Amino acid sequence: MPQVTKANPAPITRGTLYSTLQLKGFKITHDAITETDGLYSKATSLAQEFGTTGAMFQVKSDGASMIVIGDGHALDEDIVAIRADKVLGGTGVLTNTAADNSGTATTALVSVRQLSSLYGQ
Repeated sequence: MPQVTKANPAPITRGTLYSTLQLKGFKITHDAITETDGLYSKATSLAQEFGTTGAMFQVKSDGASMIVIGDGHALDEDIVAIRADKVLGGTGVLTNTAADNSGTATTALVSVRQLSSLYGQ
């Protein structure tokens, strides 16, 4: 029986987030993403906004941030920042874009970066 060997094996690097299904993860940081307002909370509004392109989300227990994992074709840092800012009552105007190699998109109300690791978030 013939043996099969990978021609270019690629080792997995610890601490690196890999996506094999067109998914991306984003961390949205805001000073008051809480669920204490019930149905009309900022967390609920964000969840409804990203429910169309987000597959999973979680609001941090202190309400300072939210993780969204969603469609990597439809989402990038800038788009997430604009949409989140508008949902939270802002104008959706970027004050810093992730495309300028900073890795973070910011508006008046939020800061968004793409996750490179799930640990330490």
